[in-house]
Amino acid sequence: MDAKRKAEDRADEDWAGTFKRARTLVDHWQSHQLAAPPLRLPPLECDTALGKITYSGTGLILNSVPFERNISEFFEVTKGRQNASIYPRKPQHDNKWWNAQCALRGLITTGKNKVLRKRLKDAQANHSDMTHELRVLEAKLDEEFRIKNAEAHENLWEGLTSDQAKALENPERFINETYLHEDHPPDHVVVLEGDPSDELTAASERLGLVCEAVKTLPVDASHWRKQRWTVVGRSRPVLEKIQEIHDKNLLGRASAAAAKEDIVAQQHHAQVLIAAANDPAADWDVSGTWVLDCPSHPNNRGDGDRLKDQCQIIIVFDDSSRMWAYFDFIVANGVFRFGQLGEVLALEIHSDDSGDEESDDGYYLPDNGPPMGLNPSKRLKPIADSAETNNQYPHVRPSSSNTTWNFQWRGSDGDLGGELNTDFDYQHGCISFGDPSGTILSGLYNSHYTGEIEFTGRKISASTTRAIHVDTTVGLWPSEDVVQGPPYDWAGVGSERYGLSQREDEVSAWGLAYKWAYSDKHAWAAATGDAEYYGD
Repeated sequence: MDAKRKAEDRADEDWAGTFKRARTLVDHWQSHQLAAPPLRLPPLECDTALGKITYSGTGLILNSVPFERNISEFFEVTKGRQNASIYPRKPQHDNKWWNAQCALRGLITTGKNKVLRKRLKDAQANHSDMTHELRVLEAKLDEEFRIKNAEAHENLWEGLTSDQAKALENPERFINETYLHEDHPPDHVVVLEGDPSDELTAASERLGLVCEAVKTLPVDASHWRKQRWTVVGRSRPVLEKIQEIHDKNLLGRASAAAAKEDIVAQQHHAQVLIAAANDPAADWDVSGTWVLDCPSHPNNRGDGDRLKDQCQIIIVFDDSSRMWAYFDFIVANGVFRFGQLGEVLALEIHSDDSGDEESDDGYYLPDNGPPMGLNPSKRLKPIADSAETNNQYPHVRPSSSNTTWNFQWRGSDGDLGGELNTDFDYQHGCISFGDPSGTILSGLYNSHYTGEIEFTGRKISASTTRAIHVDTTVGLWPSEDVVQGPPYDWAGVGSERYGLSQREDEVSAWGLAYKWAYSDKHAWAAATGDAEYYGD
């Protein structure tokens, strides 16, 4: 009895071991039957006694009918106890399909559909599979197809020249070859168009890389769809590249907007030229808005880069004032104070015991402190203006006989956080107006920050308004009537480039004279440490 039991136990163990080995072999085979890569070859063909057999990496196909391993879902079944109600689980196939399934299993192929289905149903119950000869043929065709298909893929890969094409073709291979190759530095970053695919993200994460999606606004404002990018690499280089992408996008949008503004400026300048041509004998009128070929500092925007029509000056004067101008050169902004060629541009300041004091512009200047370099005991005080006083200081305007005008300027360097520039020895320049009728100009601008820079411009409008910008995160408009203390933003330069709100403000000779006086007094207070003149 014990011997019989031991024999039975040994038989059970042998069967269990055999089943385990068979299960291992099946698992191993299934794990290595990876999905074939995208097909680059036509299917392989083989003529047999059964008919024309083809193979394209996914199994044998007999007479255009693929082998279906589990066909039980295609058999008719009864629904509930109503034997008369017959419902197929899947759409029915024709006789050709059932015939091919029988042939691939080595069954007789004669008979109608009902006979073929009955034959296949019995074979399915016995776990019937393809014949041994067909399985051998399938393995042979599979090996041949995979070798040829791999060669076709390799030839295709070698012909790809861009990262974009390689990432679309085989994301995992692209990532591995890019970041496991000795020729690529550790901080190498890949930038691709479009959103990252799941395969690319997974391949990047396996190597400990970052795969980030980036969205940028379209450069052309007429296109509403955002541009999408994928950036792959190590964390810090990826962050730097993302910032670079946003910066380039911002500059591109600004350039596109500038190009559109240039077209509008050309149209407005043409209108100015037409008006001048209609009355060539009229006096020159240089007041209004001018657009310039902007002097941009080389270290700021690249060697020789000049942002066309991104700069402007607004020239103003009235019957009782000299010529003034508000300027925005991006790298600096502020006020031009003009005087004829050779004229001394210093303010006329008198001592306290000499009576009323006046600027040479006939405007009241605020009593906030003396200009830079003057005795603190001397103050600017308001006086009663009069026509007689104005007539003592006649003001000549630009004309065909007075084309060149010197200027001094006060303001701030745009790249220095809006701080007032007090290198007054460098803050000067000149402008020459030209025909037709003083509608074009050329000039020379000098500052300690930029050095001497030439510029040209053209008049586009008689308007003397400019935009005052507000930071919407604060919600307060910059006041032109309140001295804000250092640093003082002369114009909110660049605010529009970051989508901030704005309003229009009239530029006047009085307002620019006020700013001029403020800049001198503020510079004097900063140099002496006298907080009284900071507006506190």
